Amino acid sequence: VTTPEEKRESVLKSYQQEVWSSGIRAHALLNEIEEAVECFGRVIAAGGYPIAEACAALLDALASQNTSLPVLAADQIPASSAICGMKPAYLPQGDSPLDKYIIAKSPKHHRMLVAEMGLAMLYSLLQHNNWPGVYFYSVLIAALVRARMVDELRHIFEVVMPVAMRKVPAHLRVFRGFMPSPFTWLMAIRGAIKCGDTMLADKWFSEYRMSAMPLFREESSAYIRFESKRFSKHSLLAQLALPYYS
Repeated sequence: VTTPEEKRESVLKSYQQEVWSSGIRAHALLNEIEEAVECFGRVIAAGGYPIAEACAALLDALASQNTSLPVLAADQIPASSAICGMKPAYLPQGDSPLDKYIIAKSPKHHRMLVAEMGLAMLYSLLQHNNWPGVYFYSVLIAALVRARMVDELRHIFEVVMPVAMRKVPAHLRVFRGFMPSPFTWLMAIRGAIKCGDTMLADKWFSEYRMSAMPLFREESSAYIRFESKRFSKHSLLAQLALPYYS
């Protein structure tokens, strides 16, 4: 049973998270990186984690930088095991524990660091049940593509995203921002092409065409499992679609 004091602390923590997350987004959109990073650290210090939209805004701003990258405050919950099929991911650190910035050795190294930050953010978001939506996944996919991390892109899109999105609470599924959209598929397919994996792009394009069929869509999601018994009149189509939904 939750005591009044525990409930009060929970409400205050949630309020702090929302306020500082708004600060992250606002400063990131203004390209005020230092201020955004400070707000990020305040959420962590309070024992929480920024909401997904704030993480996406900061990650997008960092991707546009050509200089050194800030060392972000690490999640207070230690990474221990896989979540939604994703292994623990860690934020990049400087050469020493006191470093506040990471010096990118080259543009390629910079893109790699940003992608690693995005993966670490995703892992922490899942740890805190701060369910990422299409906005965060789109920014992360773009970062992975720029770093040419096609294996990570494939794992996130084919394994982590579907599992995580199925765990989104029912009252949030009504918001399309939590479910994959044609734009999400476009980002992934185009990303595979940019990474030079045309076979993967063809595979995803075929899956999107199948998942986009109205017959197999539930709650606007291409990832939601369907019950084959509902489509007995279309057994052939159901069998063709099964590989994409299992």
